[in-house]
Amino acid sequence: MLCAAAYLLRKFRGTITASSLLMICLLIFYGPASFVYLLYYSQESVIYGIMEASPYFGKSVSCLHISIAIMLGCCVLAIEVCDRAAPRLSRKLTGSEDWSDKPLARDTQALFWLLLGCNVLLAIVMTSVSIYEDHVGIVAGFFRASGSEAKDAYRLAFGGSKIYPYRVLLEAVAPFVLIWGILEFTSRRAYLALLSSAWLFLAIFVGRADTLSKAPVALIILELVAALMLCRHNRLSWRFIAMSGVFALAVFYPLIGLALPEVAREGTEFSFFFRRSFAILNETLLEFFTAFPHYLSYTFGTNIRPVALLAGQEFRPAYIDVPFLWHSQHGSTSNAMFIADAWAAFSFVGVALASLFVGAICRSIDLVFFSRGKSTMNVAVLAAVLVGVLRLMIDSASTALVSGGLLIVPLFALTLLGVAGLFEPDAEPANKVALTA
Repeated sequence: MLCAAAYLLRKFRGTITASSLLMICLLIFYGPASFVYLLYYSQESVIYGIMEASPYFGKSVSCLHISIAIMLGCCVLAIEVCDRAAPRLSRKLTGSEDWSDKPLARDTQALFWLLLGCNVLLAIVMTSVSIYEDHVGIVAGFFRASGSEAKDAYRLAFGGSKIYPYRVLLEAVAPFVLIWGILEFTSRRAYLALLSSAWLFLAIFVGRADTLSKAPVALIILELVAALMLCRHNRLSWRFIAMSGVFALAVFYPLIGLALPEVAREGTEFSFFFRRSFAILNETLLEFFTAFPHYLSYTFGTNIRPVALLAGQEFRPAYIDVPFLWHSQHGSTSNAMFIADAWAAFSFVGVALASLFVGAICRSIDLVFFSRGKSTMNVAVLAAVLVGVLRLMIDSASTALVSGGLLIVPLFALTLLGVAGLFEPDAEPANKVALTA
């Protein structure tokens, strides 16, 4: 952890990029916070007491700490390998890391029209799905339910759309298009085009509310705030950190009180927020490491959907087996950070490979996009990457890459750059550089 923190400070010097966000989040959620959980919050956990009674508990904790060290080291290694594989882009990135004093560049005219079309099309599609699935009625029914148990049962039965492509649009593509559109249309003073962004925001908000969970609604607000802050500068400072913390609490506190009135009545919103943000994440991760391989056998990839499909095997998610082992609950899930599934599949080798892959993806985003400088698209990509990195902290790599937008958003942006280049082949040479990279 100390070496990773020293590398972060020396390599990035406070600059916010995809790879620096990855290292920052890893150290925040699974750095010293993991020890705080083990030494303090674990005493209040019933599941921790059950795991602690296991004869394999000490070995499991050791394996977890070794895996965290491997994860941090492999992420650093992947970043350095990517820099050496693309030295020209790496030098350009180093020269354009701090964009505090640079104006926000607008994208080309072809990209403007493509962006406007994407806004309108996404708004139409998402509104149609919301009407078809009666999202407003589902949300109203949730607030009519009384008591936490009734709300939990209602959320389990009705929360979230059953249409997977719609969920990908809702969680990844649409927020990116929304933020990019707001920045681009505002910079061009295309106020009529902003109406399409307002429509898209309402469609996203209703879809996120239909999940009947606080986090999806809060994340779209935080993503918008992060983009506005990144328009000014992309360097961490005490003021930036303080403002981020204030905005996060200002968003989550009302949502916690709205969704869980009993927590608000007890005045324990801060304790609830801290426990859900740090303690539960580390507890769930420890559940995986205590379960495999002592109580559940390594899956050798069947718990990772893309690997299972490539191997022609039945997909058997570990996030269903683990809660049944420790909580004896059918139908519930326990999502843990990306190394949890890797550990369940291939032990330390899986942790190393997953960390190398994730680190390479994040650094590749830096090299392809942020070497192009400060533009409306790149700010929107960085805001989307923030959500994707946060998804890595709580979910598998494959889920973060697709539903979290960590991979699908950059690919979507590159596709639009390529299409725009067909109409304006000489207007944006940087597009060609990005596509070649």
